[in-house]
Amino acid sequence: MLILKRILKYGSVNLVLLPLNILIAWILTHLGMHYLLATAIGFTVQITLAFLINRRWTFEKMSITVTSGLARSMVVEATALMVVIVTTWIGVEYLSLSFVSARIAAVVVAGVWCYILDSLFTFKTHPFRVT
Repeated sequence: MLILKRILKYGSVNLVLLPLNILIAWILTHLGMHYLLATAIGFTVQITLAFLINRRWTFEKMSITVTSGLARSMVVEATALMVVIVTTWIGVEYLSLSFVSARIAAVVVAGVWCYILDSLFTFKTHPFRVT
């Protein structure tokens, strides 16, 4: 049961922060910033806040420093972007899913990917065992 609780915490952190990510990007584009730069800034804010919250609440790993932990988390998120692109492409091109359906599937796949990599790489813990 503890592992399910940690997985739900991890997912809820990102689910709650996603609207903030989108809102920041939207505001910045309406202030005249290029949409790709605004997207990158919104994404970076989400990653940073998610790392800080997951460090304290989800994984309870305050021993992980902000500098090294955030850098590792950003590497995880960069790989997740590739997972999203590839999963979306496979869904549309090979599984004949609509773009939206493929994108939703990609978010789920990337979420699992990020949880496992954040557990192992960022927070140095087993993803399916609570100690």
